[in-house]
Amino acid sequence: MMYETSDPKKHYFIANTVPLFPSDLKVLTKLYQPLVGAMAVSLYQTLIQNYSYDQLLAQTNTLYQLQEMLDCSLEQLFSALHKLEATGLVRTFLSKNIHMELLVFRLQKVPSSSEFFATSLLSSLLREKVGDLTFQTLSQEFAQITKSQQRKIETDQEVSASFFEVFTLPEAEAITPSDEVQQAAIDNQDAKLAPANVADQDQVDWQLMADLFDRNQISPNDLKQYKFELASLMNLYGLSEAEMVEELLPTLKGGHHIDMQAVKRDLLANWRGVHNDQRTQAYFKQPEEKAGLSAAQKSALAKVKGLTEADRAILVEVNRYAPMRYLEHLRAQKGGKVLTNERYIIKDLKDQWGMADNLINLLLHTALVDMDNSTLNRNLVEKTANDWMQNQVVSPVDALLYMHKRNEQMAHLHTRKRPMKVIEGTDWSKQPVKQETKVDLEKMNQIFKEFSRKKTK
Repeated sequence: MMYETSDPKKHYFIANTVPLFPSDLKVLTKLYQPLVGAMAVSLYQTLIQNYSYDQLLAQTNTLYQLQEMLDCSLEQLFSALHKLEATGLVRTFLSKNIHMELLVFRLQKVPSSSEFFATSLLSSLLREKVGDLTFQTLSQEFAQITKSQQRKIETDQEVSASFFEVFTLPEAEAITPSDEVQQAAIDNQDAKLAPANVADQDQVDWQLMADLFDRNQISPNDLKQYKFELASLMNLYGLSEAEMVEELLPTLKGGHHIDMQAVKRDLLANWRGVHNDQRTQAYFKQPEEKAGLSAAQKSALAKVKGLTEADRAILVEVNRYAPMRYLEHLRAQKGGKVLTNERYIIKDLKDQWGMADNLINLLLHTALVDMDNSTLNRNLVEKTANDWMQNQVVSPVDALLYMHKRNEQMAHLHTRKRPMKVIEGTDWSKQPVKQETKVDLEKMNQIFKEFSRKKTK
């Protein structure tokens, strides 16, 4: 499905990067450029260079900014993009959140020359574009490069050492790797194996949701249409599939269709009333293993330098709960009720700032517990979020380490001794003594008499 928009203000997000070695660049310019054109090659390289792992959804650029970098029109930009998509160098996805819809670009690695020529569609198109003579020249050039990378020689028997002939490992570790090793394997899986998805929706049982929709006679098309919004609300409020459907029922339009705006509005306004204390308390009594960190994650966390035991306890806590649930939890500890405007603040952190749930939770903990505020203040929350964003804070661990560093700097400023300014006074002992002259009494009387005589005249 070919997508195009006439809106230059539409945002885009680069989901990954790929290495571009000299050999890849040669394939890109000599084999792909005749097919896609110089503009498309420039777009591909620009997307690679502008990828940022730390970029938040609130920081995404617009297509207009991409146009400015490439000095092209929006029509030329999409023409180049479609050529990259058609040749398999870029995959484009549409992603929606509550605040906006954006394009997601997932880059694909440049194939080797042998893979290119083995793809008959690409090879045939190249021959059509450049002609038979140039095509044969290119084919021979890259074939020579491929052959020169290894030499053929007859061999009789391989005598390479095996792993266990050289290294030793405990038998238990060799058979069943430790949790840390298994977690490292998961953490380092190639990103291209995962689908391009900005929001994590894996925790939702969509088959169960479909069954619940059918049981309550809700249109199945609404499940497809509002899939992202439903997953986002479930993550934000910590709702199960059955609880989410329970929230949908009072807001159905025409008896069968979801009114998503009404659902969001009712959840924000009536969260405390809808979820009774018994159900909320039951949620917080879940075993830690059900929603917290794995053993491997805890082990990795223990090795992070600069964190205290209190920090690690906070990290376990902020990873367990949905933000709305966590706000209820903190408010229950301090007493009082959650205000509607506080729920709006959390919603904006999720939708407009693109913050992860655990980072939102840490911000709540910072504002309500560390700073000992009775309520969430929007200005304070947004000021803190801006500060974190500007200092490349993208995870709770980053935030804790950054706050420790900042507190140390502030303490250093307050404890640093300031040089005392000495004001030099007058040393009267070194000043010459002024001798007072005594006036003769008779002389003074004479002066007064003269003064009185002049006055009477």
